[in-house]
Amino acid sequence: MPRTDQPDSLPPEWEPCAPGEVARLGKRLRGRKTRRAVLRATAGTVGAALAAGGFWLALGRAEREHDYGGLTCAEVARRGAEYVAGTVPEPLRARIAEHVARCPRCAPLFEQMQRRG
Repeated sequence: MPRTDQPDSLPPEWEPCAPGEVARLGKRLRGRKTRRAVLRATAGTVGAALAAGGFWLALGRAEREHDYGGLTCAEVARRGAEYVAGTVPEPLRARIAEHVARCPRCAPLFEQMQRRG
Protein backbone atom coordinates (compact mmCIF):
# COMPACT_ATOMS: atom_id res chain seq x y z
CA MET A 1 0.00 0.00 0.00
CA PRO A 2 1.53 3.36 -0.97
CA ARG A 3 2.15 6.00 1.71
CA THR A 4 -0.17 9.02 1.32
CA ASP A 5 2.24 11.47 2.98
CA GLN A 6 4.68 11.30 0.09
CA PRO A 7 4.47 14.05 -2.59
CA ASP A 8 4.41 11.53 -5.42
CA SER A 9 1.26 9.91 -3.98
CA LEU A 10 -0.88 13.10 -4.31
CA PRO A 11 -3.63 13.20 -6.92
CA PRO A 12 -2.45 14.86 -10.14
CA GLU A 13 -4.50 18.11 -9.59
CA TRP A 14 -2.96 18.73 -6.15
CA GLU A 15 0.33 20.43 -5.64
CA PRO A 16 2.42 20.45 -2.50
CA CYS A 17 2.02 23.54 -0.31
CA ALA A 18 4.76 26.11 -0.31
CA PRO A 19 6.83 26.19 2.88
CA GLY A 20 4.93 28.13 5.60
CA GLU A 21 1.63 28.19 3.64
CA VAL A 22 -0.36 26.23 6.26
CA ALA A 23 0.98 28.45 9.06
CA ARG A 24 0.07 31.59 7.06
CA LEU A 25 -3.49 30.31 6.46
CA GLY A 26 -3.88 29.41 10.15
CA LYS A 27 -2.74 32.88 11.19
CA ARG A 28 -5.18 34.45 8.72
CA LEU A 29 -8.10 32.38 10.05
CA ARG A 30 -7.24 33.22 13.67
CA GLY A 31 -7.16 36.91 12.72
CA ARG A 32 -10.62 36.65 11.16
CA LYS A 33 -11.95 34.88 14.23
CA THR A 34 -10.53 37.61 16.50
CA ARG A 35 -12.01 40.38 14.33
CA ARG A 36 -15.44 38.72 14.41
CA ALA A 37 -15.30 38.41 18.20
CA VAL A 38 -14.32 42.08 18.54
CA LEU A 39 -17.10 43.16 16.17
CA ARG A 40 -19.70 41.13 18.06
CA ALA A 41 -18.62 42.63 21.38
CA THR A 42 -18.56 46.14 19.91
CA ALA A 43 -21.98 45.72 18.30
CA GLY A 44 -23.44 44.55 21.62
CA THR A 45 -21.90 47.47 23.48
CA VAL A 46 -23.02 50.00 20.88
CA GLY A 47 -26.53 48.52 20.86
CA ALA A 48 -26.76 48.75 24.64
CA ALA A 49 -25.46 52.33 24.60
CA LEU A 50 -27.99 53.36 21.96
CA ALA A 51 -30.81 51.72 23.88
CA ALA A 52 -29.76 53.46 27.10
CA GLY A 53 -29.36 56.76 25.28
CA GLY A 54 -32.81 56.46 23.73
CA PHE A 55 -34.32 55.66 27.11
CA TRP A 56 -32.48 58.60 28.67
CA LEU A 57 -33.72 60.96 25.93
CA ALA A 58 -37.28 59.71 26.28
CA LEU A 59 -37.12 60.09 30.05
CA GLY A 60 -35.66 63.58 29.75
CA ARG A 61 -38.37 64.57 27.30
CA ALA A 62 -41.09 63.24 29.61
CA GLU A 63 -39.71 65.24 32.54
CA ARG A 64 -39.25 68.46 30.59
CA GLU A 65 -40.44 71.66 32.22
CA HIS A 66 -42.53 73.83 29.94
CA ASP A 67 -42.54 77.59 30.35
CA TYR A 68 -45.81 79.13 29.20
CA GLY A 69 -47.22 82.37 30.54
CA GLY A 70 -43.93 83.00 32.33
CA LEU A 71 -44.51 80.03 34.66
CA THR A 72 -42.92 76.58 34.70
CA CYS A 73 -44.87 73.39 35.25
CA ALA A 74 -43.51 73.12 38.80
CA GLU A 75 -44.73 76.65 39.67
CA VAL A 76 -48.16 75.93 38.23
CA ALA A 77 -48.37 72.61 40.10
CA ARG A 78 -47.58 74.35 43.40
CA ARG A 79 -50.53 76.72 42.86
CA GLY A 80 -52.87 74.11 41.33
CA ALA A 81 -55.12 73.60 44.34
CA GLU A 82 -55.42 77.36 44.91
CA TYR A 83 -56.20 77.90 41.22
CA VAL A 84 -58.98 75.30 41.20
CA ALA A 85 -60.38 76.72 44.46
CA GLY A 86 -60.34 80.23 42.94
CA THR A 87 -58.12 81.79 45.62
CA VAL A 88 -55.22 82.85 43.36
CA PRO A 89 -54.88 86.64 42.75
CA GLU A 90 -56.03 87.75 39.27
CA PRO A 91 -52.71 88.55 37.52
CA LEU A 92 -51.32 85.16 38.54
CA ARG A 93 -54.61 83.43 37.70
CA ALA A 94 -54.40 84.68 34.09
CA ARG A 95 -50.79 83.47 33.77
CA ILE A 96 -51.72 80.04 35.16
CA ALA A 97 -54.69 79.84 32.78
CA GLU A 98 -52.40 80.67 29.84
CA HIS A 99 -49.88 78.04 30.92
CA VAL A 100 -52.55 75.35 31.37
CA ALA A 101 -54.14 76.19 28.00
CA ARG A 102 -50.83 75.75 26.14
CA CYS A 103 -48.99 73.07 28.15
CA PRO A 104 -49.43 69.45 27.02
CA ARG A 105 -48.27 68.24 30.41
CA CYS A 106 -50.35 70.43 32.73
CA ALA A 107 -53.63 70.61 30.79
CA PRO A 108 -54.71 67.00 31.49
CA LEU A 109 -53.76 67.32 35.16
CA PHE A 110 -55.83 70.45 35.63
CA GLU A 111 -58.80 68.89 33.82
CA GLN A 112 -58.70 66.02 36.30
CA MET A 113 -58.39 68.42 39.24
CA GLN A 114 -61.40 70.43 38.06
CA ARG A 115 -63.51 67.28 37.53
CA ARG A 116 -62.76 66.14 41.09
CA GLY A 117 -63.44 69.70 42.14
